[in-house]
Amino acid sequence: MIKPYVFPLLSVLIGLNNKYQMLYCFPSLTKIQQLLIDFHGVKKSTRTLIRWFGVLEKAGYVERVRRTSHDPELGMVFRSTLSKVKQKGYKAMKNFGVPVWTILKKISRKLKYPGGREDIPDRIPVPVSDQVHKKEMRAVWDKKKAQIVKT
Repeated sequence: MIKPYVFPLLSVLIGLNNKYQMLYCFPSLTKIQQLLIDFHGVKKSTRTLIRWFGVLEKAGYVERVRRTSHDPELGMVFRSTLSKVKQKGYKAMKNFGVPVWTILKKISRKLKYPGGREDIPDRIPVPVSDQVHKKEMRAVWDKKKAQIVKT
């Protein structure tokens, strides 16, 4: 279990993912600072944000990939870091009451079907009146077992 003070950062990353309908984002640290101030009232330094990212990454909530490019004159040019919130991060935010069900569905589909099948039907909940309870199932099974034993 990680400390709850890093969850505003996770919330900002999930908000950016939702805004652009992606499972990853690559905002700059200044943009993250601004979003934390706007939406959570949390003002933190760049070093603190990097520390928070480290805590989230070590706990398995976020995956970070350093983005670089090569310029003939400048050499290696560093760009903003790509941040991908993992399924564990979405589940943690769900426990805080953040509506992330559609994203979790999308992630689980991508894990089950790496080819990206979009024709997978959504699960439809069974009405309470049609649900079969354990006692009813036991009675049905006992009848079947009695028929099998007789034959």
